Amino acid sequence: MFLLLIGALVLAKRRKPLIKINLLVIFIFGNGFLFDEFSRLWEFEFQPLNPNKKYDVAIILGGYSSYDPKVDLIEFHEAADRFIHGLHLYETKKVNRLLLSGGSGSLLGLDQEGVYMFPFSQEFGVRNKDLWVDSLSKNTYENAVNCKKILESHNFEGSIMLVTSAMHMNRALGCFKNVGLTPTPYPVDRFAGPRKYHFDHLFIPNLHTMFKWKALFHEVLGYMVYSIKGYL
Repeated sequence: MFLLLIGALVLAKRRKPLIKINLLVIFIFGNGFLFDEFSRLWEFEFQPLNPNKKYDVAIILGGYSSYDPKVDLIEFHEAADRFIHGLHLYETKKVNRLLLSGGSGSLLGLDQEGVYMFPFSQEFGVRNKDLWVDSLSKNTYENAVNCKKILESHNFEGSIMLVTSAMHMNRALGCFKNVGLTPTPYPVDRFAGPRKYHFDHLFIPNLHTMFKWKALFHEVLGYMVYSIKGYL
């Protein structure tokens, strides 16, 4: 959009067509209804759990928080549903234990999510014996590899649930299956909920909607790259 506006300023003869194209781009990528429809095509569909089935472990993928050591505070991001729903599954006895998988996405390996989330989870009532942590993974593929190592180190042979964002589930599930694990998917943090036919959702561009396209492009491109690298 920025480049289109520059083009409209520089190319006087093509100003009107470029402005029209720019307006169309703003409408398309700012339209909540259109984004929901494209998101619905990619997000993993939620399937209600069997109320009579109990899982032995829920693997909760990281990327939902950061830690500020200056104020000793954990700050949660948009994907916080991963931790909240995972904790709820434990508290409602749908799962016996939790495996928190999340290291640091930075090159320096700082801010390891699994490290600071371990005591935080205990403060919410998760017993030490029911809590396993992977604090080394830097990406989704390493989540799968390291979680498998942890499960094998405990001679684990039970049922597994995988908790992550619905947008992220296709790539995550592919990685886990690639390393020989077959978890039951539990997609949370959905973008596309029930269809909404409100006037503003249908016709008024929204800046937050433009930001959400980043998550969709990130997952689609990530899935393609992981496929090429043989992670899926």
